[in-house]
Order: sequence, then C-alpha cells, then structure tokens
Amino acid sequence: MTTAIPLHTDEPIGGGNDSPDLLHRVDFASRIADAIIGIPADSGFVFSIEGQWGSGKTSVLNLIERRFNELDENCRPLVCNYNPWMIGNVEDLAQSYLIQLASSIELNHNSDVAMRAAKELINYSSIFSAMRLIPGAEPWASMVKGVFDVVGTATEKVADLKKLNTEKRRDAVVTALNALECRIVVFIDDLDRLPPKEVFEMVRLVKAVGDFPSVIYVLCFDPEYVGSALASNQINQSQAYLDKVIQTRLTLPYIDKDDLLTILNREYDLLPEEAKREYFNGSNERLSVLYQVGIRYLLETPRDIKRLFNRLRFVEPGCRSEVNLADLIALETIALKVPTIYDHIRRNPSAYVGQQFGSVNIIKKPTEVVESFMDERNAALSSTPPSFQYHVQELLQEIFPLINSNDSYTPGNSDGRVSAPDRLAIALSSGLPSREVALGVVFDFIKDPSKRKSTIDQIFAAEKSKRFFEHLREAIRNTPVVDVVHFAGVIGAAIDTPSAKQVENAPRGVFDFSLCKQAWWAIESSLKKLNPSERSDAIKAVAARTDLISLSTFAISFLHAQHGGFQDERALPEDQRWLDTTTFQQLSTSWANAMSNAITDGSIFSATECGVVFSRLKRFHPDVLTPHIKAIIDDNLALDRLVTAIGPHGMDSINGRFVSFDAGTLEFYGGKEQLKARAQARLSDTSVTGELRYIYSAIESGKRVYLIDGSFADD
Repeated sequence: MTTAIPLHTDEPIGGGNDSPDLLHRVDFASRIADAIIGIPADSGFVFSIEGQWGSGKTSVLNLIERRFNELDENCRPLVCNYNPWMIGNVEDLAQSYLIQLASSIELNHNSDVAMRAAKELINYSSIFSAMRLIPGAEPWASMVKGVFDVVGTATEKVADLKKLNTEKRRDAVVTALNALECRIVVFIDDLDRLPPKEVFEMVRLVKAVGDFPSVIYVLCFDPEYVGSALASNQINQSQAYLDKVIQTRLTLPYIDKDDLLTILNREYDLLPEEAKREYFNGSNERLSVLYQVGIRYLLETPRDIKRLFNRLRFVEPGCRSEVNLADLIALETIALKVPTIYDHIRRNPSAYVGQQFGSVNIIKKPTEVVESFMDERNAALSSTPPSFQYHVQELLQEIFPLINSNDSYTPGNSDGRVSAPDRLAIALSSGLPSREVALGVVFDFIKDPSKRKSTIDQIFAAEKSKRFFEHLREAIRNTPVVDVVHFAGVIGAAIDTPSAKQVENAPRGVFDFSLCKQAWWAIESSLKKLNPSERSDAIKAVAARTDLISLSTFAISFLHAQHGGFQDERALPEDQRWLDTTTFQQLSTSWANAMSNAITDGSIFSATECGVVFSRLKRFHPDVLTPHIKAIIDDNLALDRLVTAIGPHGMDSINGRFVSFDAGTLEFYGGKEQLKARAQARLSDTSVTGELRYIYSAIESGKRVYLIDGSFADD
C-alpha cells in the first residue's frame, strides 16, 4: 500500500481554525472591509493590494470576505471573484468580466431587480462579443470594423449601429444597478499572472468598461511586474497611470521574520516523525544555525516556505538517515531561491567538496581543488539577486566549509553533512546510489545488537561489505557501540565466511583496503572508547575467541605491536598498553594453542586470513607451528591450502597481484629443495589449475609470478 505525500496546493488561508492567519493580517483586512462598507452606495471605487508573488494577497482577500460575512445581511456587500488569467485571450476579457458579474448578481441576490441587472449586463456584454472592442480604445474604429465583419449591407450597418450603442447599453446597466441598491465588491486577483498585453487591457477595462456606481474593485498584483507590463505597452509613466485608475493603493504589511519562522516551524512539525528523528548528533542545533546564517534571509514569503516543504516531501525520504536534515533543508532552500547556484553545485561538486563523486584526487588536496574554483563560484554568485548574495555566500560557507580556506573542518559521512562528497551525491540524487550503504543501517548495527546478524548477512548478500565497514569505522568516531564484545563477535564471524573470503581474494586496486583490516579497525575503534578496565576485559574476550580465527589473530597482532613484537622501538610505554605483560603473554600462548588445534582439525584453512595466522605463528610461536609442517607438506590438499595461504605476497601497477617466496619462508616450511620438489610434483598433476598452479610455479622457479595470468615478472 502506497503512502500519499501531503503537498501544498498553494491554497490561500481562509482565516479559520484549520487555516489560521499566522501573519496577523486580519486587522489589515478588516480595515479594508470597513472602508469598503463606508463608501457611498452610489459611488464606484478602486483599491489595490500590492505585494510580491506568494506574499499572501489572496489570503487577504479571503480575510476581507470573511469580515463581510460577519456583517448583518442587510449591509453585507455582494462579492464577485473574477480571475482574468483563466480567460483564453485578450479579446474576451471585457465580455467574460461582465458575464461573471451578471452571474454573481443573479446567484447571490435572488430578486426580480437582480434578474434585471444581470440581464442588462449580459446585453452590455454582447456588444463586446460582436465588436471585439478592446477596452479603453477609441470605440468607433473597432465598432465599424466589427460591424463590417458581421453585417453585409449598408442598411444593415445602420441598424446594427443602433443596436451597438454602447452608451445606451451602459446607461441601462447603471439604472439596473442603482435599482439593486446593493454594494458590489469585485475581487480581481492574480493580475501579475497575466501576460503583459492582458495586464494592460485588464487595467483599462476597470476604468473604460466596468466603471459603474456601487461597484468597488479590489485589484491584487505585484507592482513591479505590473509596472513593467505597462511599460512594455508604451506606458512610460506606469505608476502614474496606475494612480489614475486606482484611488487607493495599499501595500501588504511587511512580513515579520518571526511570523515566517512560525510558519516554518509549523511546516517542520508536519513532516513525518521518522524524518525528524535526530539521526546525527547535533542535527537539530545545526538546523537552527543554518537558519540564522542564511535560510531566514532567503525564505521571504509563505509561498516560499510551502514550496520548500513540497520539495522536501519528495527529496527527504530518499535521503532519510543518510543526509543531515539541516543540510538538506539548506540545500533545498538554495535550489528554490537561487537555482543558478544549485545548478553550479550539481554540475561542479568538486568546486564545493574538493572532488568529483566516486573519485579520489591524489594530485591535489580537496582544499586546493575548492580554491581553484573560486572565480567560477563568484561568477555563479554574481548572477543571483544582489539582496541575496551575502546571505547565500554565508550559507554556502557553512554547509561547505572548504570554501573558507581558514576552516580546518574535515568532512566525513558520519555526521551526514553535504560537505562529504558521498552525502552530497545522495542529496543531489534524492537517494542512495546503487552501491551505497545506508547510514541508518550502520547506526542500527552499532546501537542495536538484535539487528546485527541479519544486517551483516544482508550486507554481504548485497555485495556491499567493503562500503559497510568504511562507514562503520567512521560512524564509531561519534557513536558509542552497544555491547562491544557482541559487536566484535558478529563481525568476526562474518569475516570468516565464504562471502568475505571471496571479497578479500578478489582483485583490487592499489588504493583498496583489505576487508578484514577494515573490520578490525572498526573493532579497534570501538575498543579504544572503553575505559581501561572494560577495554582489558573486552580484548581478552575477543582474542580468546577460538571460533573467530581471523579476528583473534588481528587482536593478538595488535597486542604484540603494543609490546614491541614487531619492532622494539615502537613498543608503547607500559601505562599505554591495553594489557600488562604477564596477561598478554598468557593470552598469546592460549591463542597459539587454539591455532594449533585449528591446524590439526583443518578449520584454520577456512579462515579468510589464514595466511596471517601462519605468519603470526611463524613469528611469535614457531615452536607451536613447526610440529605441524611435515604432516602438511606430505598431504597434497593440506599443502595446497598452505601455499595458497602464505603465497600471495603483494601487487604492483603492472599486472596487479603477484606471488613470490623468499628463502627464509621456504626454509621454515620444510626447506627450499623439498618444497621445490613438491611444487614440481603438484605441477605435474593436471588437476592443479588457476592461481594454485601459478603459486607452485613461483616456488619451482624462484621468481615472482603474476596471479592474473601466470607470467613472470621482470627482475
């Protein structure tokens, strides 16, 4: 079942409880309504309510009408709402207006007098149908042309001229309206939606055609647009022209920023609860900062806010828990109000985050890349309205800190900010790329032990394990892990599965990290956050897990490094080591004995990092490993597994992964000559194929062999 997305349809407010006046304009509207009521019944009048698009002009009309409805029926005016932008062409404006007015009178004032007034208006409108008289133009030229088109003979022309006597028809309308003894208020909204020619004709219509006693007009428009429309129709002094038509020009009250903030908060509260969850630490506080820095200056009208949240209702679900909602709102505000900047971000993300999506710049630092785009960013900024430029620049510097060369902030994924290339890519595409891992999944894995097993199974099934561990390590920096031992155990079990082994053994570039190392780094990061006592207990529990061969080996290797097992000069001071020397030595011996058992039962060869296990036994516990060597060498299957584990040695930029064996390794595992003889024997077996054959070739030849095709490297 699909969930409907609640969108704003740009409906104006009605002023009731379900559509309140959040801009506090009811008093302004009431004053206009009372002024209209105070105009003599036999007089006409023209008001205007002026303001930019989306500032609430139509809402004020509704509030005026609401005020009328509160009056006693005897003094309540008749309201006609005329929307000229719904008319097909300029020639129909006069006729359509008169018909609309007639219809409003007939529907709202049920009497013979009203019927008479409506009939006279219809008769008057028929003139404009026949003549196509353009309102306000010198009538006889249009009249003669219209009659000539309709009538065929000279005598018929005379008869029609009598019928089309505009003054006579207009006088009949005036008489009928006076008899009606009712004040009529005509709301003409959205003049600023009309093409310039129709704006010009509509303004003239009010004076030339519709100037009736007891009819009061309220025109709503953006004065800047209407002024330019009149100017394009050769009205050089457009404001003076409007002053001749409109007796009282009113400007909408200034929209207080606090009122807009009330509307903004109201819209935010209407977002789904899942959207408003604080997926990233401090995201609510960040939203407040971004609002104060720039958003508040860009959102100028209620319509801006409604349009912003319409966009968010489409974009946010695909970015939920992936992109910080504060950054997403800021980015969508830029898209709405300064689309040239948003387009530049889309086309040139590296100008803001220092790299293109899906790539790593190894030549320049991100700060250097961003700096190189300064002139291009400034050019994009200069194309925005001057009143916005400072605030847009401030907002951009806040969401893309690399723009400010003095800022030392390092973008990352764990806080969901769009300054991280991966998060910006999600925000701009309104969802996760196909190979991306949801941060929400990562955070759930950290916080909820009950979800860990199913989550990691799904991650490997979707072939997203490497990305998962990249995010996991970064997320742990700011998010405490619940039950670290359980966390490590689930990861440890996962990296010794066939799926993990397949990922680890797949060809990879020189910049790719080992999957198992990424997994261990995540566990190491979680252990570092514990206090010394908890950390000591946890590392002992992890290193003692004989069922988690690869994980326990990484843990023991880490402890050996702290105690100088690889390089004495790198040994940590005793007070910085996770375990004291005695406890560490006991743990290392227990691990070695467990690995010895794993060699005996063959389970060691199922471990993804069994090569590391042999390497660490060889270095730290050779006495444990040596007794197993003869049995391994004499067994073909065991030997195949051993050389596969200890053989692959590295990669280069020529042909990728290669295998080679140094003399010391061969000597330890039974001696060079014995292993060479065994390699020759295995190569004579036709069942030995692929990488295994190349590994034996390296032993037999003593050379470096590429695993891609078995070719020898040039020494």
